[in-house]
Amino acid sequence: MTYWPEITTGTLTPAYGRDYKTPAQVQKAFLAGKDFQWNHPWGRTYCSIRDYQPGDTAKIRYNRKEDITFVQVPDAKRFELQEISEEA
Repeated sequence: MTYWPEITTGTLTPAYGRDYKTPAQVQKAFLAGKDFQWNHPWGRTYCSIRDYQPGDTAKIRYNRKEDITFVQVPDAKRFELQEISEEA
């Protein structure tokens, strides 16, 4: 697993054309390990919750990239990736 400390300062967008309508959908997808894109000065990188450390906060755009929500990465000792349906 790669950890980029800079990732916590950037904004993520859902990958592969996905979009979420509510903060709850974003949180569910992020905590389930779905991929997101991190656009940074050096290009674009795909990432997921696996690239964050416990306690980090991800800033994620949703609703056609018009809104932003924040999702905190839970303590790894009490957390396992959750399966979600592709409809989320």
